[in-house]
Amino acid sequence: MEELGAAKQNPEQLAASTQVSPIDARYDVQPPQLPHPLQPFDINTADATQLSTVKGIGLVLSARIVKFRDRLGGFVSQVQYQEVYGLSPEVVDRLRAHTYIRASFCPSKLDINIADVQALAAHPYLTYQQARSMVHYRAQHGPFIAVEALSALVLIDSSTLEKLNPYLYVSP
Repeated sequence: MEELGAAKQNPEQLAASTQVSPIDARYDVQPPQLPHPLQPFDINTADATQLSTVKGIGLVLSARIVKFRDRLGGFVSQVQYQEVYGLSPEVVDRLRAHTYIRASFCPSKLDINIADVQALAAHPYLTYQQARSMVHYRAQHGPFIAVEALSALVLIDSSTLEKLNPYLYVSP
């Protein structure tokens, strides 16, 4: 009888004492499903939804990765992931662990003898001034014979040329 009187004074205590314990509840509930391990996928064909399955990448970052990849012409190295704005080193590491680049992948290329300033400047590795310099040089000296001829331009240093090389070509 004392317990009943105590329950009237403290109804929360009574509610807590009448709840089903987790041990008794395990027979009524299915065991939790283990998450499926994420299968590696091709970064150059992945859409934003697939990229967002990597821990730490939401819809905004996945859209940013796709946009950068498309402007770039495709990733040729996993080192390029760190060039995507807003990706922390931990997320870059996770992205490297869950993605791959096909060995046969060929990125989209720009013909440096045909592309205009806007097309060249749209590439993430070129500034507007560098693109303009390329077009002016081409107009003054004729078509480029090889991509390596860009080294004659003052605004394009060897490291920029090395990064650009997979994305440029010279038409025959």
